[in-house]
Amino acid sequence: MPRAGIQKHLDIAPLLRCPICGSGLHARTASVACAAGHDFAVSSKGFLTLMARPVTLKGYDEPFFESRRRVLDAGCYDAVRDALVPYDSSKVHKALVSRRQFDDVRTRLGRMTLADRMRVPGIQPKRAGVFPAGALILDAVMDLAGVDAFTASESDILMGIVLDAARGSAE
Repeated sequence: MPRAGIQKHLDIAPLLRCPICGSGLHARTASVACAAGHDFAVSSKGFLTLMARPVTLKGYDEPFFESRRRVLDAGCYDAVRDALVPYDSSKVHKALVSRRQFDDVRTRLGRMTLADRMRVPGIQPKRAGVFPAGALILDAVMDLAGVDAFTASESDILMGIVLDAARGSAE
């Protein structure tokens, strides 16, 4: 049985890809490896580093963040992200979204490339290009209306128009 701190890495090994050859990884006793023999040990402190050679971190500078962006853009963690964040429309539909939550999501998605937004669970790939503009419009509407929250809907905007019209005719 693997020592404490290692099992979590072994459990997710099938979701990972080898950063050297791109093939899938599998669990070993205290490491993860690919079929080509590239092996990545889990440290005694429980860290898994998927690097071909050790790199000394000199601080959180621009090259540091650029290298992390390249890793993310390469899709190395897409399977992990998708496994951890399955989209569930029942958690979205009719959810109350605070201004702070909206601002966080708007900022995070606004910084993504179109390709990244197309892979976000819950955003239809064909609508990922207009998402920043839609978020900007919603931001302005919230400001103009003076509201600090809104109710998310999975329904089409036309459904809201129909419902408003029906309520108006019923009054």
